[in-house]
Amino acid sequence: MKINRFLNRTRLASFPLITCLFALFCVSKASGSEKETSFWRLCLKGNYSAAATVGTELGAKIPPYYVLAAVCYQNMGNYYKESLMQHQYSKCAVEISKLADILDIQEETNKDNSQIYFIRGVLAGMYSGSSSETPRYYFEKSIELDGKNPYPLNYLAMVDIAEGRFEDGAANAEKAIELKP
Repeated sequence: MKINRFLNRTRLASFPLITCLFALFCVSKASGSEKETSFWRLCLKGNYSAAATVGTELGAKIPPYYVLAAVCYQNMGNYYKESLMQHQYSKCAVEISKLADILDIQEETNKDNSQIYFIRGVLAGMYSGSSSETPRYYFEKSIELDGKNPYPLNYLAMVDIAEGRFEDGAANAEKAIELKP
């Protein structure tokens, strides 16, 4: 009898504790997902400064986001922080295929957004295993979707020059300069 009363009391006493722990678990899972959503929303709007901050936070739990934060810092011209993020990622020893998986999901979700193709192009140049396509493919796709963004043209010019297509590189660089504010 005493044992039954004890068990009933501990069950009732532990129920609120279990409920609180479950709620905290759900909130923490949701906040990670919310941060990922926030990161991509900021990237797709071209707000690389805010996206870099969120990506850095996400990288602590999901290491491929260090690479994505590095791209944001690179796009801002902050090469010091870019190298820090790449170093953080290299310490995690996570396969590049995990980055490719994240990018595949975003490309499927945001097919009509030029920024996802721009980011994929930069990453395809930095990490060959992050994509099955070449940087050229992604930069051209980004330009096709938004011809007013000078940055994919800059990168495409660099790809042209690296491939020995100097006239095309010069033409793309000139177009990018014309579009820059």
